[in-house]
Amino acid sequence: MQRLGLLLIWLGAIVGGLVALALAANVVAPVALHGAAWWVAIGAVKLTLLGAGGLMATGAAVRRLGIRQRDRALPEASRDGP
Repeated sequence: MQRLGLLLIWLGAIVGGLVALALAANVVAPVALHGAAWWVAIGAVKLTLLGAGGLMATGAAVRRLGIRQRDRALPEASRDGP
């Protein structure tokens, strides 16, 4: 589960980074979206960034659950120490 959590975190970071790069490229060399109003494009960017944040949050939660599951599976003797 920890690997799945890390995968989701990285996927969210990549999606967010790609959106940021697309926005930066659009500022440098504006591209007109024919047939789409500017507010539709802004809404799509906001939803994409919200989805990227959701992926990262879900990944963090899944990773934490994996760590808890691993810690509970450890034998009691290893927790006691000398």
